[in-house]
Amino acid sequence: MSTRESISSRKSLVVGVRSTQEQAAIARYSRWTASVTIDENFTSGFPDMSRRHEKDKQHIVPGYQDLPEVKYDPKFTPPYCDDLEVFIDPNFATFRVPLYVRCLERYGQAKRRYNRQLNREVKKLIENQPTADCAWQFVRTMSYTTLWPPLHTREELKLFEKGFCKLSPAEKRHYDKIMNTNFT
Repeated sequence: MSTRESISSRKSLVVGVRSTQEQAAIARYSRWTASVTIDENFTSGFPDMSRRHEKDKQHIVPGYQDLPEVKYDPKFTPPYCDDLEVFIDPNFATFRVPLYVRCLERYGQAKRRYNRQLNREVKKLIENQPTADCAWQFVRTMSYTTLWPPLHTREELKLFEKGFCKLSPAEKRHYDKIMNTNFT
C-alpha cells in the first residue's frame, strides 16, 4: 500500500463514504477531517466589496482635480553592478584595542565590584549588630573613619591629592586663563 493510498483510506475512515470530488475539496482545506465545508452558493464577493457606503457622497469634493504625477528623471544613472555593493564585515582580529583602554575598563569594573562588595559587607555588619544602639554607633563610626576620605594614611592622602585630582595640561591652561581674567 503506497503513502497516498494509506492517506486516502484514513481520510475515508474519518470522513465516511464520499464522492471523489468531495474528497478532493476536503483534502484542499482540511488535513484529516471534514470540518471545513465549501459553500458553492456564496453570493457575496468582489462586487459587494467594491461598493461604496451611502455616506461617502458627503465627502466628495465637486470639481476636484488630481495633480498629474511628476516623473523623476535622474541626470545620471550609474550602471548597476553587484560588485560595487560590497558588504564589509568588520574584522576585529586586525583591530587591537589599546592596552591603556583595556586597563581603564578593567580598573573601572574592579572599582565597581569593590564598591558593591564593600556596601554588601557594611550592610551585613549593620544587620548583625546585637542592638539598634550598636548598629547606630557602628554606622556613625563607619561613615566618619572608613568611607571618607577614601585613603587612610597621610602618605596615601598625599598620593591621592597628587595624582587623582590632577588636571590635564590643557585643562590647567584653561583654568589659569579663567582665573587670571579680570571680569570687572
